[in-house]
Amino acid sequence: FAMYMTILLSVVTQNHKMFTGKINYGKRHRVAGAFHLMILLLYTLQLHYEAFWPVQASSVGPPILHFIDHLALDITLGLSGIILTHTAIYDFRSAHQDARINNVASGALDSASTITVGEMLEHSFYQIINLVQIIFLHTVSEKSLLSRMVALFAVTVPWIFRQSFPINSFSANYNSTKPGTDPTSLIGILYRIKKYQYLFYKHFMLHGLNVSVAMWGLSVAQKLFFRTYWLGLNAAYVMEFFLQTMVKRRYVSQNCMLQMNVFLMICSTIAALPLVNVISAPVSLFSLWLNFVNRKREMMNVAIITLFAHLLIAAGFLNGGKVDS
Repeated sequence: FAMYMTILLSVVTQNHKMFTGKINYGKRHRVAGAFHLMILLLYTLQLHYEAFWPVQASSVGPPILHFIDHLALDITLGLSGIILTHTAIYDFRSAHQDARINNVASGALDSASTITVGEMLEHSFYQIINLVQIIFLHTVSEKSLLSRMVALFAVTVPWIFRQSFPINSFSANYNSTKPGTDPTSLIGILYRIKKYQYLFYKHFMLHGLNVSVAMWGLSVAQKLFFRTYWLGLNAAYVMEFFLQTMVKRRYVSQNCMLQMNVFLMICSTIAALPLVNVISAPVSLFSLWLNFVNRKREMMNVAIITLFAHLLIAAGFLNGGKVDS
C-alpha cells in the first residue's frame, strides 16, 4: 500500500490544480477529496511505522503518529468517506442524473463511462456500512455475549434500508448478451473478479467477521493485519472513481488507470488473507449459500447464521476463535 500511495501521490503532486484550482464546479467535492486522501496517507504512514518499528511505536516516533488513536482515525476515515460521497452527489447531481447518462453498464473502469448519481448513492450505502462495522469491531470485544448479540443486530440494521438505495450489477459489465460489453476484455475480466471479491467481502469480511466477533468476543480492530486490510478496503472504495477522474482530465492514461486498479485489487486481496484465519469458515460459507437461496433478507440471514453458529458450538463442532498479534 505504501508503494501504491507513493505512486498516487506523485501523480497528484504533478497535477495539484485538480485540488487547488480556482474552478468553482465541484468545489465541495474537491475539498472533501483532498481531506480523504490526506486521511488515507496518514493511515498508510501509521501502518508503516507500526509495522517496521513495533517496539517503539507506542513510545517513540513522529507525534502525529503517536497520538492519533486507532478508533478516532477509523471513525474519521468512515465519516470522511460518507462526506466525500455526498459532496459528489450535491455538486454533480444535475449533470450526473441517471436519466441523462447513457452508460453501457455501471462502474468506473471504462473511460467512456460517467458515474451517475445512482452509483454515488449506492456507494454512500457501503460507506455507511464501513463506519458502523468499524465502530462495532472496536467496541464489542470485551462486552458480554448478550451485549455482543445486541450489537450484532445493530450493525446489521442498515441492511434493512438496502433496497432504498440503487443497485448496480457487476455482471452487467461482462454480460456477453448486452451490446457494448465484452466478457473477454481486461475490463470485463476485472469486473468479474470484482464480483467475486464483493461476495467474499460480504460473506467473510462483513457478515462472517461480525458474527465471529459477536460469538467469541474476538478483538481484531487494533491488530496490524486487520488495519492493513481496512486501509485496502477503504482505498479500493474510492480510488476507482478518483482514477477515472484523472483519466478524463488526461492526468493519467487509461492503461495506467487499469494497471493501478489491478495493483490495488491484488494488494487488498492479499491484505484480507490473514483475517480469514480468525473468521469462522462454516458460518461464512453458510452466509454465502443463503445469499443465493434467501436473497435480499440480510437481517434474517445474519440471524440464521448466528443461530447456526450457536448450534455448531453446542454440538461441539465449532470452537472459539483466536486472534494472534
